[in-house]
Amino acid sequence: MTRELEPLARPGLGHANYLAYLDACGMQSAKVAQGFADYGTFQTLVSAQYENGNALGDEELHSIALHELTHLFFHGIAPAGMPDWYAEGLAETFGAQGTFAWDGKTLSVGGSLPKERVATVRAARIPLALLVDVRVLVLMGQDREKSRIFRAECQLLQRFLMQDDCLWHARFEHFETQCRGEVLGAAGARQQPDPMPAGARFKQLFGEDLDKLEAASSPGWISSSGLH
Repeated sequence: MTRELEPLARPGLGHANYLAYLDACGMQSAKVAQGFADYGTFQTLVSAQYENGNALGDEELHSIALHELTHLFFHGIAPAGMPDWYAEGLAETFGAQGTFAWDGKTLSVGGSLPKERVATVRAARIPLALLVDVRVLVLMGQDREKSRIFRAECQLLQRFLMQDDCLWHARFEHFETQCRGEVLGAAGARQQPDPMPAGARFKQLFGEDLDKLEAASSPGWISSSGLH
């Protein structure tokens, strides 16, 4: 997927201003992340600095911006509260480093995860029964590297479920349609959606098959990125 865009100035806030914004909107839990999608004001905030004041590199900055903009885009289409594994998998599809290219004018997105990130999932996979309940901001506060593996695993799982020849493809589309159509977990102004109703719906539809879906990962969905 490629689109011509006007060149943009280097985005992002200083870290202190980023933290102050989160305090002002009551989203202190997002301080563990470098970016935040504010659904109340429909804007994306990115800290262009680490906590120590050092600047992010351009690729990482662009990655975080695309990741958070994907959250915002999905919310604009249907403000359902999706489980974190779904939301993070979608955001990594368009924002993970190595999956996009930006030359200052043309943005290409939707590529496969780099081999190194697929390898981290193979080496330290999170069991699906646990993965579907993970809250990403909590995990980031506990173990940043594990949260990175989580996001990669979510992206691989989602891409697998979206394949036409996947055994669970139709059921996954049904899950998405139900969540969006019923706007599960939708919240009021300046509030984040609740992912619990959609998470419960996924378990209702897939709970009995989680073991089978787990087994399909070798050589199934972990290889579905096209990397072997």
